[in-house]
Parts: sequence; structure tokens; C-alpha cells
Amino acid sequence: MFILNRAGQLLAEKYEAATAYRIGGQLELLATFLSDNALTIVPVRWRNYLKRPGDAVRVGKEFDRRREEKMPSSAALDALPKVFRLAKDPGDVIYTSVAALLCAAPDRINEVLLLPEQCEVWQKSRPDVEESYGLRWWPAKGAEPMIKWIVPSMVEVVQEAISKIRAVTEESRRIAKWYEENPGKLFLPEECERFRTADWLSMHDVKEIIGLASSGSSSQCCKTLGVTIAGAGKDKGVRYADLERAVINLLPQGFPYLNEAIGLKYSDALFVVRINELHAQRGTYNCMIEPVTINQINTGFGTRVQHGFPSIFSRLGFAEPDGSPIRVTTHQFRHYLNTLAQAGGLSQLDIAKWSGRKDVRQNAVYDHVTPDQMLQKIRDAIGDDSKMFGPLAEIPKRMLIPRESLIN
Repeated sequence: MFILNRAGQLLAEKYEAATAYRIGGQLELLATFLSDNALTIVPVRWRNYLKRPGDAVRVGKEFDRRREEKMPSSAALDALPKVFRLAKDPGDVIYTSVAALLCAAPDRINEVLLLPEQCEVWQKSRPDVEESYGLRWWPAKGAEPMIKWIVPSMVEVVQEAISKIRAVTEESRRIAKWYEENPGKLFLPEECERFRTADWLSMHDVKEIIGLASSGSSSQCCKTLGVTIAGAGKDKGVRYADLERAVINLLPQGFPYLNEAIGLKYSDALFVVRINELHAQRGTYNCMIEPVTINQINTGFGTRVQHGFPSIFSRLGFAEPDGSPIRVTTHQFRHYLNTLAQAGGLSQLDIAKWSGRKDVRQNAVYDHVTPDQMLQKIRDAIGDDSKMFGPLAEIPKRMLIPRESLIN
């Protein structure tokens, strides 16, 4: 118990309140696990005593700082529609299309990356109404699988984004399907099928099979893969069987499933690419696939631009008004849409359902409505009796001063 209490003290000293609270929660889970499995001499029932920071204060520098950290900047929001149109490279197409999806619904990025290729749904609730458009979804934190409906104003954007991603990743799904149907064999592009019966491959042959920029990079590739190179100079080469075995070892862990729990195979996934396809400097492997990762998306959004990794914004010439790089994280879009929903008066239950939450109390963490926005909601409510509820609804009945005097 002393060790856990001391750990709590160190958390409070070294971390901001929100971070310390979250880590303290993990310590509590650890203490419960140790106790429940009789891994301590005496039972330990430690509780996280670090308080969760309140979000009630909406004025001052601290609120402004918290809002700025959690929300995408105005420059980022202004640039996104433009980079969506300008994107041509596979990486940029995927990054900008993911941004479009995140702007359409408050999704977690790990949920987006588990979308199946056939994720689109058209459905009528009644014969006399227009079809609604949505995406099949697997919420990440315990909510039931759902169809997340897209607001009409974003339907065309989401359809275009899905179409763009599907086009970029089509070849990767074909490769994944080939490996499913041909276990233990190396996928070869059609123009390289002649090598399948070969015993010996030159460095130029390796270049063609892998898809490298030059024969010179074949040697480095073989070293990286652990393939033994024999000979020297122009006679250097490798055995086909050795290359085949090394490349097949690159199949993602758990293949053919991207996520076995939900039954999603790589051949059915929307976000599967060839190795290095999203890398700006490395050559794309023609014969092997990998999943799109959260780190790749965040790097594309600019989170590592200070370390020399270009973003969709820097590559296409967009920056903050002061010239600094635009940086966005995937989770900022979730905060942004939740705040829009709060400002627009969507019910807490609807916000929780829309966001894939089981507990409406979690909404508060994503609520960054400014005082001006809250004041406007009150003004709108006072001006329309149908929007008022609770004590607010009683005010007009008892008010001796005209409403107009209060809202001017």
C-alpha cells in the first residue's frame, strides 16, 4: 500500500492533473489484479485518490489552453477541404480521406481503420422518405456494432472519401486474397510469374519481384530480410526459395485476419496497403501487405513534422497564419464534432450514441463549448419557448422585465 501511495504522490508531482488521474486509474486496476489473484502477502484494496480535473470552468487561460489542445486549429479546418481535392499520392489520398471521415462523424481512429471495404449502407426508414447513408461500425469501447449514419451535408464527401481509399487499397486486398488461397507461396506480379520456377535470382530479378527502385537497393533489401547473397559483382544473386521464405515471413501477425474478434480479414479490409506504400522515401513492395496504422495517420496529419516527417499540409503548401506547421491529431476531430453537437443542442444520449459511448457521463470530457456559444444557446432558448425546459422554462412565466431587455 505504501508503494502505491508513493506512486500516487509522484504522479501528482510530475504530471498534469488529467494525466495523473488516468495513470492513477491504471494503478488501481493493477492493485485489484494483484489482490484478486493472491499475488500479495495481504489483500490490497487501493483506490485512486487522484481527483479528475473538473471541466466546469469555461473562462480564463486554462480553458482556452485546454480547448486549443483538444480542437483542430482554424487553419487546419480551412486547409482540409483544399488538401482533400489536391491529394494525388497514395499516402496523401488516404490521409485526407481519413480526415474527411473524421469530420463526418465523431469516430475513434482505431474504429476507422477497422472499416470493411464493403462498409457503406443505404437504408430507408419508411417508404415515403429518402434513403439514409451510413457506415458499418465496430465501436472500440464496448458499445454494440452499429451503423453510423452520416448527416446529409457530408454524404457526398464521405462517399468520395471511401471511393478514393478503395481505389488506392484495391491491389493490396487482391494480394491478401492471393496469400489466403496460396499459403506458403510468394505473390508475384503478373510480369514476374516467369521467376516462379527459377532456382536462382539475380539482383535485378529481386528488384523486379520486390518493386525496388534500382538493382543496387536489392542487396540492402536482402540483408534486411535476412536472405543470403552468394557471388560477387554482376554474378551476385539469391535462391528463389530463400527470398520466398523471407518475404512470406513479413505477413502481418494474425494473417489472414486484421482483427479476428470481429472476423475482418485483410482481403476484406478498407485500410490495407502494400509495404512502404505510405512512406515518402522507401520503395513500395509489390508483393507484401501491411495494415494502415494510427502512427502513420498521425504522422500524415503533422504530429512529427518537427522531426522531419512531412505532412499533408506541408507537402501541399499550407501552414498556420504565423508560418508554423499545421498539426492535427486524429482525436481532435472527435472533440471538435462533440463540441459542435453540444453547441447545437443535441441531447446527451444522442451525443453518446453518435460517438459510440456506453456512458453519457463521458460526454463532458469532449465538451469545449465556449462562453459565447453557451450564451447564444440561452438567448436562442429564451427567444423560443419550445426550446426551454426545467427551471429555464419557468422564467418567462415569472419575469417582470421584458425578455428583450435581458438578451440585448
